Amino acid sequence: MKPKNRVLLAHGFNVRDGGANTLDKLIPHLKRPNTKIKQADYGHLSLAGVAYFNDNLAAMLNGLSEPNDIGIGHSNGCSVLAMAANLGAPFKQLHLINPALKSNFKFPSHLKKIFVYHSKGDLPVKLSTWLRYIPPFKNNKDFIWGQMGATGYTGNDPRVINIDLSSLYLSHSGGFDNQNAPQLAAIIRDKIKRA
Repeated sequence: MKPKNRVLLAHGFNVRDGGANTLDKLIPHLKRPNTKIKQADYGHLSLAGVAYFNDNLAAMLNGLSEPNDIGIGHSNGCSVLAMAANLGAPFKQLHLINPALKSNFKFPSHLKKIFVYHSKGDLPVKLSTWLRYIPPFKNNKDFIWGQMGATGYTGNDPRVINIDLSSLYLSHSGGFDNQNAPQLAAIIRDKIKRA
């Protein structure tokens, strides 16, 4: 029997463990008989690596994706998923956990639903807005990092649904703490089932 849902996971940039202490903690709680999970582990990147390689990673994810995939990302992984969708990756849904994205990012029209899980205490994404003043990000009009992980989505796209998790956690990766990961995964599972 072919799985009903195929989930593609993309972790953040400052990760040396392939997402073991972040997104991978959701896997045991997301697994269902009708769900196949694929990890797009891309290794550790520095900030310069983000500037120079995110477009290559997005192209890779575009190539890995299949029609009606569900993308789940954290931090820079959200940026890479969004860039892949802009390249045509046929995701039906994106689940963006504390995304390092501009809060009014324009998502491509083929996506059916985008869920943004944010927390007002997310300091790293707030600080990321200052990167536009330093090389190699300075004057880069394509640099899409921003503070969506703290503010939620602030545009007017009705497909985007904000889920404020500030009552659950206040840090950039707090959703992956051992006590929070099962609850975060349950929220995501429910959204996948209903959308």
